[in-house]
Amino acid sequence: VALRPHGFVLSGCGGAADIQKFDVMLRVAEAGHGIEAGSIALVAQLGEDLAFLLSHVSLKDVSHRLIAVILDSDGLTEATKSQAVNTAASRTGAPLLLARGAAVIKARQAGIACYELLKDTDNAPGITRDIAVADGFCGVVARNTAQLEALAGD
Repeated sequence: VALRPHGFVLSGCGGAADIQKFDVMLRVAEAGHGIEAGSIALVAQLGEDLAFLLSHVSLKDVSHRLIAVILDSDGLTEATKSQAVNTAASRTGAPLLLARGAAVIKARQAGIACYELLKDTDNAPGITRDIAVADGFCGVVARNTAQLEALAGD
């Protein structure tokens, strides 16, 4: 917080309680560094903790600093031990299909953005971005510099 970042990504987020806990921690840190309360944004990364996706709790009004959620397909595949092949072209596999829908719906209910974190194997992020947007995501988040450079070239 002392570096005054624009925001944090809360990875491995388990749901509303984790978001609220992190919000309180940020509020304390902001106060300790003379930063305006609530000025640091929060993005929740879901996928590693299945509770987030299966929870019926809405994210609406959980934290005023929550601006988006990011779906981590690799984290979800690991958490579910899914062996379905999830390629940029097909994005198949029941757990991933459920998670993709749940992420978009949770974000829409809360009135916030929803992004898809590119998979380690996504070599054509432009194509993946098109699929993500068609599925209701706002876009994609690069996992490495090669993906970021490829997205910038589109």
